[in-house]
Amino acid sequence: EYRYRFFYYNCASRLRDILVQVCGKDLVFDDKLNASKSYREWIHTYAKDKLPWTDFGMSLAIGLPSDEPTMAAGAMFLPDNLATGFEKATIVQNGQIAPLIKQTIQVTSAPSPDLSNSIFTPFNVFLGLFVAILGFTFYQFKNNKKNILFDKVFFSILGLMGWFIIGLWFFTDHGVTEKNLNVIWAMPLLLPLIFFYNKKTWVKSLLIIYAVMLILFLASWLFLPQGVPNPVIFIILIALIRILFLLKLPKFS
Repeated sequence: EYRYRFFYYNCASRLRDILVQVCGKDLVFDDKLNASKSYREWIHTYAKDKLPWTDFGMSLAIGLPSDEPTMAAGAMFLPDNLATGFEKATIVQNGQIAPLIKQTIQVTSAPSPDLSNSIFTPFNVFLGLFVAILGFTFYQFKNNKKNILFDKVFFSILGLMGWFIIGLWFFTDHGVTEKNLNVIWAMPLLLPLIFFYNKKTWVKSLLIIYAVMLILFLASWLFLPQGVPNPVIFIILIALIRILFLLKLPKFS
């Protein structure tokens, strides 16, 4: 039994660690092999085109540590990189440097996973939702509709996501779910904040602060130290549109 850590201590990296423990300095890995990508980029490499929703969900759940370069040893958290690392490694035997791997034997094989051809990707779904909400909000403005049922549901979901991210950050030991900038747009206080929207004295101020945070988040998108999935842009735009709608309600006039 061992404490599993997805990036740092998993079923692949343990093989690396055990060999290092047994062989000591006699074992030398290529310190530049697969070293430049971050953990997040490696996930994208394997999941983005095959499992777009899985890739989207994982990218939301992992924080700033995932954007650090893996370096050669860290990249071996993936079995493919582990195999490549072993293949290029050397070991000292009887005073002579020799390849760690003498022979590679293919004992089994499997077809490569198919690429996803569904149009219901995170990008398309949230783009469609943004267009629909934009039209819905325009309809409400034009016809002076004041119903905020959608806002209660939408901002409650964002708040719930925020509390989930906080839980992963502070109450798990994965090592890569902390310092997650997604709490800026998935602000935990939105739940239960949205249910007190009619308390003008403080909710209006909080909504304005939240809107400013979202605008700054978008403005700094290309410079964020953490990778955030592009579909999040549409979620943020929906939030800004609905905040504008809420602030225009008579009770906030």
